[in-house]
Amino acid sequence: MGKDYQYYDDVNSYAVVPGKMKTSVNKLKPFVKELGFFGKFKNDIYRSPGRLDEHLDFCAANAAKIIAIDEQIIVSAISTDVDVAILLRFNLKSVSTKNLKVDDRLLSINSYGTYEDANNFAQIDLVEGPQSTRLYSICYPVIADFVTSDNEALKATTSKISDTEWKRLDILTDIALNSEKYIRDGNPYLSWHAPMKKISNSSN
Repeated sequence: MGKDYQYYDDVNSYAVVPGKMKTSVNKLKPFVKELGFFGKFKNDIYRSPGRLDEHLDFCAANAAKIIAIDEQIIVSAISTDVDVAILLRFNLKSVSTKNLKVDDRLLSINSYGTYEDANNFAQIDLVEGPQSTRLYSICYPVIADFVTSDNEALKATTSKISDTEWKRLDILTDIALNSEKYIRDGNPYLSWHAPMKKISNSSN
């Protein structure tokens, strides 16, 4: 890859469409403020600006869209590796609703991992679809539009998302909204987190 990544393994990992952008300090400030005094001392690895910069540069870019703007902004982000839509909520104080509307297309930058007992546990909202690679039990989505000011890179990467993926996002969003949905905190320092659940070993 030509880069030394501190937080991600660029030898054994590969993104078909990497993010190729950087975070904005100004856009991250409201999210840091959300963490509160004690929150700033937790999960250091996830709070590191360096980690988020690597995340946006190296990890997989996928389709996302706004599905509601009310007391919060609700975003649906596809994980193509798990074939599922992940729902995320954002505080109106942290993301400006100016120029935002329902159905606007966004970009989610996703990284993946496996739980130590991956055969039996996965994050509660990772309900595998029929197109799942069945490789991962953890997904960390970051909505790029809300954390970067690199508009040219954002536009260039978003343009690489296929029509098929946007249509699949619509289908998976409907499924997520009609199930016992779990909505993650969309704060990029917290969006890695979702409770683990015991899963069936049977194939879909």
